[in-house]
Amino acid sequence: MTGLDATAGPLISFLDGDDAWHPDFIECHVRAHLSHTRIAAMSSSDEVVIDTAGNLLAGGHPVFHLNDPRSMPKMSGYLHVDTEADPTLLFIDRGTVGWFWSTTSGMMFRRAPLEIMRPSDPDEIRICADGYMARAAHMIGGTVRIGRALGSYRLHGGNGWADGRILGTGVGLGRMSPDTEIAIRRALANRWCEVAPGLEHLISRQSMRRTLVDLIGLSAAFALLEKNSDAGFLLKDWATPQRKLQTRLIGLLPPKLRPRRFRDIV
Repeated sequence: MTGLDATAGPLISFLDGDDAWHPDFIECHVRAHLSHTRIAAMSSSDEVVIDTAGNLLAGGHPVFHLNDPRSMPKMSGYLHVDTEADPTLLFIDRGTVGWFWSTTSGMMFRRAPLEIMRPSDPDEIRICADGYMARAAHMIGGTVRIGRALGSYRLHGGNGWADGRILGTGVGLGRMSPDTEIAIRRALANRWCEVAPGLEHLISRQSMRRTLVDLIGLSAAFALLEKNSDAGFLLKDWATPQRKLQTRLIGLLPPKLRPRRFRDIV
């Protein structure tokens, strides 16, 4: 947030100290944001993986490719491909909250979404801050994925997120801890409720509510309504006795047997 406040440009990127940008990183990201086909609140590009000495370990970032939304059936109505662009651009509409990105060093943001969604308490997102910022920007204006590696992600064994040194199909390159994931989604939910009234002229209340419930889950949405007075703007009319009873009854089932929308994140 200190870095954000020290800048004035309309497009912002954060480079982690152990990563590197390739010479065409900024140019390709700016071109994606200035596309003549669609507009997105943030962009994310692929990254190669290197070791401590800079030796190439992989030509693409496993997480970026594992989470390609084109392989997710539920995403079909949210995707728009610009095949005329070089590299190819994949636009993902706002309204769904998955993980479609690489890492901090592969992202570029429009300034306004970051300023709108800046956390009330930045200490809440000191770990995996990109998990907050990417979702926050996407919740407001969607994402464009750039189909080319434009930077290097350094895997050196001391990474806070990707501390594994073994690469291969089926091997995870690090995962956010459950506590960190919960903290990030809680901070996002609270901020989303806080700014929602000021966004209603741009995004419908129904759409913002759907995004919130998708972010944290149904039971957590009822709990949020009880704890956070700002949540009433989005959830008061939604929280009917029938929906509350249904949510409570399904909550009695083992987690794996519950429909996805009833599996709380927070």
